[in-house]
Amino acid sequence: MHPSLANHLHDECSEYIDDLHRCHEEYPYQKFLGKCNDSKLKLMKCLENETLKRRRENRKIAMEGIEKTRKFRETIKTPK
Repeated sequence: MHPSLANHLHDECSEYIDDLHRCHEEYPYQKFLGKCNDSKLKLMKCLENETLKRRRENRKIAMEGIEKTRKFRETIKTPK
């Protein structure tokens, strides 16, 4: 299952999305027999790369937030 294939959601994969839609329009019945599989595989690889990139960016942001929180907690620690 892939995410929504709206072009505005996937800037990097828009050409693959257009290619898959075009293939489905040109071959309405042959798409069920594998005519558009190459287009779909290219799109899926692009979407996977996009997801991994977004995951790395989110992880970086999360780690920065954790570090910021850790530093803040160190400043408010009361001596025993």
